[in-house]
Amino acid sequence: MKIYHSKEKVIKLYSKEEYRKEQEELKELKNEIKNLRLRNLNLSKDLSQSCISEIENLQKINALENENYKLKQGAKQCS
Repeated sequence: MKIYHSKEKVIKLYSKEEYRKEQEELKELKNEIKNLRLRNLNLSKDLSQSCISEIENLQKINALENENYKLKQGAKQCS
């Protein structure tokens, strides 16, 4: 590979083999980025679903605590 510098840019001249190798590396990096983005998306979906489940569980707990409180109040009135 030969590299030429000017004030505005750098020019790289590749042999056919170097160019093919460089393109293959770029392709691998793009695939890796794509896979990481997909993994990130899946993890975000999992986290979102986990948060929704947690909120639902907290609502159930709150409803049970309210019911328990009402039952205790009713028991006190009966005593």
